[in-house]
Amino acid sequence: MTDQPRILAGAIIGASLGCVAAFLFWTRSGRVLRRRMEFALEDFGRELVQLRGLAANAANVASEGRRLLDDFNERSSHRQTRPF
Repeated sequence: MTDQPRILAGAIIGASLGCVAAFLFWTRSGRVLRRRMEFALEDFGRELVQLRGLAANAANVASEGRRLLDDFNERSSHRQTRPF
């Protein structure tokens, strides 16, 4: 009898998803909502693409800064300083 709660939860989740799908695809207001969600998801996708480009630019700047710092450290370690 330990599977009974899992089966009941699966049936409730399945019925809920079926109701949502029926609303979205078979009612006028559901179609309107679906179109709004499509536009919102397209906007969200564009924002993610812009964010990915921004992250790539930031990584390039950080990499260049690291390269310059390593180059500076390498050059300064090759110099021999004589205190007297």
